Amino acid sequence: MTAVRQIVNSNVLRQIIKLPKSLQDRPVEIIVMPVNERRTRPKFNRKQLDSLITGSNTQALSGVLPANADIGVENLREERRRTYECAD
Repeated sequence: MTAVRQIVNSNVLRQIIKLPKSLQDRPVEIIVMPVNERRTRPKFNRKQLDSLITGSNTQALSGVLPANADIGVENLREERRRTYECAD
């Protein structure tokens, strides 16, 4: 995608766009990009999406308890504390 960036004094934009006082009479950046180009998004089928959402890594990072966990909350908290405290 082609884009053009330029820094100008905001006064040159008065006839084009109404600016808030905080942007008046100061340097601003103008970015010009086409709007008709579509970004491509990764396509997932339902099975892939479900596996991403329910994956153990995703659940661990989001703090979700495993459904079949026989471990108590305190034990799980302590286990995660030991695991992630030393990770830098």
